[in-house]
Amino acid sequence: MCVRHRLTKMIVSRAAQADIRQREESTKRAAFDTKYKARQREGLPQVVTDRMLKRVGIFCGTPLVLGFMTGPAFYYAKVIAKLEVPSWVFFVSSTATFGAAVVGISYGVLSASWDPRMEGSFWGGSEFKQNVPIVVSTIMGKARGEVPIEWDDETDEDI
Repeated sequence: MCVRHRLTKMIVSRAAQADIRQREESTKRAAFDTKYKARQREGLPQVVTDRMLKRVGIFCGTPLVLGFMTGPAFYYAKVIAKLEVPSWVFFVSSTATFGAAVVGISYGVLSASWDPRMEGSFWGGSEFKQNVPIVVSTIMGKARGEVPIEWDDETDEDI
C-alpha cells in the first residue's frame, strides 16, 4: 500500500471519528437541553425558596438593622452624650453595614442548600462552595452562547 493511500485513509478515519464525536456531543446537548428546559419550567421548589429567604433575612437583615442604628447612635453620641465623634466614623460605619447587607443578599442565596432534601449548615460554607461553580458555569456557558452539558447536582430522579 502506498504512503499516500495510507495517509488518505488515516485522514478519512480521523474525520469520521470527529464526526462521531460531534454527533455524540449533539445528542448529549439535546438531552441536556430537554432536561434543563423541563427543570426550568418547574422553577425552584418552595422548600428551597423558603430556605433562601430565611438565609437572606439573617445575612442581610442583621447588617441592615445595624446600618439603620448607626444614624441614631451617631446622633446620640454627638448631641446627647456630647462626645467628639468625627463625621467619617458615621460614614465608614454606615457604609460598612449597608455594604455587608448587600453582600448578605447574595451570600444568603448562594449559601442555601439547593437540594430540597437537605437542610444544610447554619453558615453554609460547604453549600456556598457547591453553588458558586454552578452559577459561574451557567453564566460562562450563557456568555459563550452554550448551556453547560452537565452539572454535578443534577440527578435523574424526580424530586
